[in-house]
Amino acid sequence: MPRSRPQGPALQPPPPTPGGGSAKLLCRNGCGFFGNPEWHWYCSKCWRAHPQRSLVAPPTTRSSGLTLGPPASPRSRPASAGTSAGGGGSTTRSSGDPRASHSGPKAPSGDLTLRQRLKLTPKSPRSPASATGAPSGPPATFDWRQHLSNLPHIRASTECLSAGQVLASHLRHWVDGKSLAEIWVLIHTLLEKIDASHETTPIDTIASQVQEVYLTLRAKFIQWDVPDDDLSVILEQSEAYLSLATYPLLFCPSSTNDEEKDLRLQNRIRSLNWITTQELRCVIQESSQRVRDLLHDAINDIVALDSQQTPQAKLKSLVTCCKKLIEMLLISNEKAASADEFLPCLIYVCLKANPPRLQSNVNYITRFCIEDNLRMGDGGYYFASLCSALSFIENMDAASVDMDSTDFHNYVTGRSLPPGSWKCTLLMSEGLQVMVQNKRILESLSERQHQALTQTTSLSQQMDNFAQEIHEEVADILRKTAYVIKAPRTVKRLHFPVTSSSTKEPPCSKLVDLPTPTGHQLSLDNFEGCSTQNAIPGIVCQNLQHLSLQEEDDDLM
Repeated sequence: MPRSRPQGPALQPPPPTPGGGSAKLLCRNGCGFFGNPEWHWYCSKCWRAHPQRSLVAPPTTRSSGLTLGPPASPRSRPASAGTSAGGGGSTTRSSGDPRASHSGPKAPSGDLTLRQRLKLTPKSPRSPASATGAPSGPPATFDWRQHLSNLPHIRASTECLSAGQVLASHLRHWVDGKSLAEIWVLIHTLLEKIDASHETTPIDTIASQVQEVYLTLRAKFIQWDVPDDDLSVILEQSEAYLSLATYPLLFCPSSTNDEEKDLRLQNRIRSLNWITTQELRCVIQESSQRVRDLLHDAINDIVALDSQQTPQAKLKSLVTCCKKLIEMLLISNEKAASADEFLPCLIYVCLKANPPRLQSNVNYITRFCIEDNLRMGDGGYYFASLCSALSFIENMDAASVDMDSTDFHNYVTGRSLPPGSWKCTLLMSEGLQVMVQNKRILESLSERQHQALTQTTSLSQQMDNFAQEIHEEVADILRKTAYVIKAPRTVKRLHFPVTSSSTKEPPCSKLVDLPTPTGHQLSLDNFEGCSTQNAIPGIVCQNLQHLSLQEEDDDLM
């Protein structure tokens, strides 16, 4: 459904002010969701159902996208296409939702949630092609890589293929067979339409087609009883896959005036670069180094928003930036930040960063992000705050900053400089940032050097202690196991008394070639003609004489 901007005083909201609080970010219809300046501060649901919207662009039917089953009976038929479009896919699925449908007749089951209404539809095989004359149903398998490579204008980048692989793994976990092929056919049918008519089809029509695919996927997975957490992951992966495939075609297209808006916004921010925290009543301690570091990090995060290629990634960069601003306010004020304190800081960051193609990024997120992520949660709140900050910057005048109109005009046109502009320039000076960064690096190197010296001294002391302990242990062991070399012992000679019988030759004189004393081998074969009683004294005598001669030889040596 095209998001053309209707003209008329009834749809022109007052520009939000920094002190307006979070109430200025909500939908003008009072539904509780966050609004968007592209929808004149209505949420997506109320913007579709707004009666004056039909004066500009005729509503498009959404019945073709939600073909969830065969024609149901009147009792079980969900709400009409206009009612479901007005609900924007009431994805919160809360039974107590105060946001009622704005147009279209209500079915008897209109009070039920989307999940409950879809459960009333039978899960029989769907045959929507019977009325259109198309093939009977999706194929059993679908090669999404091959189909993607056949599209002439769609790029199959590495990031796109990686996102497709992640999406395929999540889909295989819940569906298979023809249901899986049906999901891929639904997504790639949209890619074929974008590839074929992106130069002639209005960008708002393409955005409506993309949102239709999101709603159809949500309805199918709700009907298949996919849990809410897994459903959110699958939708985000589908968004990433579609965005990465079509980003060069759909971001800041030539058929829109997004580029002119970017240049106009950049020139406006450049003319307001002299604005300081005092004019915006931004309560931060600029003298704190920690606050300055967070401020510079927040500026880098909002500048990096342009480098992301998916709406969800752009929202995450914005959320990271805003959380650093909240931390900066917490350090400055030592209390939790309020909406009246947060919005001036975000305006100040936008003025100092002057992000490239900021309006194009905002429009891209508005057109192709899953609408639930823009209506609720941190992403929705911070995105609404960013839109409010941009609206404030575009409509800023002398009364907005409590300044004389003549001085404000002179400052904006550059005819004169405000008296305190040098402080802001010095704070945001690139040379000062480099100097602070170098100082921080030197401090880190000095600390590392001190730690290295301390560790070196400790290691040297440990080595000395280790050597001393080893020396003491060796000395103790040597003391306990001292080896004393004693003098050699001498064998006393045996003196036998001389008798008449000893002068005679021993009867066993034939024993020669006696073995060594260590052998202790005796042979009785040589005892020829000698009795055992006569042989043993002669053997002992000869052995003792041999030992005595051997010890004398050893002493001489």
